[in-house]
Amino acid sequence: ISGNTSGGLSNGYPSDTPVAVLPVTRLFNVSVIDNQGYGLYNWGELLLRNSLVVGNRDPYEVNRVLNCRTAGQSRYRAIGLLLETDDGNCGANLYIDPALTHTSLIHPLADNGGPTRTHALRPTSLALDAGIGECSSYDQRAVTRPLDGGGNGVGLCDLGAFEGYLA
Repeated sequence: ISGNTSGGLSNGYPSDTPVAVLPVTRLFNVSVIDNQGYGLYNWGELLLRNSLVVGNRDPYEVNRVLNCRTAGQSRYRAIGLLLETDDGNCGANLYIDPALTHTSLIHPLADNGGPTRTHALRPTSLALDAGIGECSSYDQRAVTRPLDGGGNGVGLCDLGAFEGYLA
């Protein structure tokens, strides 16, 4: 999910809904990158696994990072998540300085094969082989997961929707 002008994803919305009926969302191997507004806003029950949420910015305040926010009585859990450091309240396993996201983590959105454009991982990306536990069988381009992204002979899943890297 990339390039949206009104935020990335919203799980639910502010309401007086009882906790027992909050919306439930489970996201596996997703990339939420370069959206205007929060990349992810959670008002429900959310599980993020082996994903990237980076590069999301406030459209009105220059350089204000808005990656992930969980609000109200919501429930949040992350396993294998990489976030930029910001003032959001979502926890992650890995963090990256926002100044390094586009130079050492990901490439710009481009045609990297497959039916849709993707953010390829860079050779130095913290997302390479950083998945925890099982991952999806294929990436967004239909490339089989996992690949050996670290060059050590062991194939581990990468974080996000793109498996492998572009030099």
